[in-house]
Amino acid sequence: MPADHDEVQRIAAEFNAEINAAYGLYLDALTGFSALTDMINKAQQQSGATDDRAFFYGRGEPADPNNVLLHQTTQGILKTRIQAGGRHYFLLARLLIVLLYELWETGYRTPLATAADVPREKLLLSIFGDLRLLRHEILHNKGRLSSETLAKLELLSPSTTGSVDYGNDDVERIVRHIKTALDELVTRWTGKDPAYRTIWRIT
Repeated sequence: MPADHDEVQRIAAEFNAEINAAYGLYLDALTGFSALTDMINKAQQQSGATDDRAFFYGRGEPADPNNVLLHQTTQGILKTRIQAGGRHYFLLARLLIVLLYELWETGYRTPLATAADVPREKLLLSIFGDLRLLRHEILHNKGRLSSETLAKLELLSPSTTGSVDYGNDDVERIVRHIKTALDELVTRWTGKDPAYRTIWRIT
């Protein structure tokens, strides 16, 4: 059966929208990290509180005896973990890597292959090969990059920490690699370049 160009374009556009949503979530969270840090610093300056002061999330008003404590830490630990290079800064990128790979592998690889009339196992994109390796290290090796994984990475550079610790610039490169690969795929199959790689067009 010949490739269904319209279906290829529809599925690719849907996948691109999912990529945009996931990447937008990542950027929203980073912006939230920055705003939260600024809020805490401003409150500390006004009140004289130090980083040892407790910070907590709860459900209900703090003075309500029915309030439920959901999470507690110190203001200093919170600021450290959400700053660039902090634990949650890197954890956020790891979550995005796992999500992007799963969107491809379980959500869009088979439909795209079917629409293009190619065997699923023949639909291989190097960036998702790299993300598959990183996903494995995140979920099964505590995020540490094994020598085997380092030897197999095709497009992505290892982080300097020896773990799957990628910053904002690294994540942008991952997204650009995905969008460029998707553009090339659609162009090859349909003759039309959707230009998904122009990230600034995200809405």
